[in-house]
Amino acid sequence: MKNIILITLLLFSNLLFAETLFHDIERGRLHKGGEIKIEVLEMNDKKFTTRLSYKIKKKVYVPIGDSKLRGDVVQSLPAMFSSLEGYLDLEKMGSLKVEKATVKFIQRESIGEYYDSIKIQITPDNKKWSGYLWYHPSVPGSGWFKCELTLLGIPVLGDYSLKSFIR
Repeated sequence: MKNIILITLLLFSNLLFAETLFHDIERGRLHKGGEIKIEVLEMNDKKFTTRLSYKIKKKVYVPIGDSKLRGDVVQSLPAMFSSLEGYLDLEKMGSLKVEKATVKFIQRESIGEYYDSIKIQITPDNKKWSGYLWYHPSVPGSGWFKCELTLLGIPVLGDYSLKSFIR
């Protein structure tokens, strides 16, 4: 009986990690919205890998091809970031150098129904983007209910920021 319960819990927790989150991108100076899809690609005892796929709907007068306004950001984090305990550890440490990036605790913040969420900053070594993520344990999958992503060095536009919130 214990084994059946353990297997059921293990399968249920894997389903939570497999869940895809969708965020709506807020209107911006040069765009009228869009979508961010957050998928957990891999979760094991060592790492937690996610992909943020974005599609930006530009305003009519923006002289840039649609292909430049779509893309993916894949980031691996230590497995500790798959649960609340990892974020609490980061809060104590302040920042952590991970594979190809630095993760920094910024603050605790309550936004709407997400009381006492945890805001972090991820700065990749390649300097192609930078982002803030808000984590709350009640959100399935990655737990990220809000994002601020700055895409660096977009042709014609330069650096451009997007804000999104879970649907």
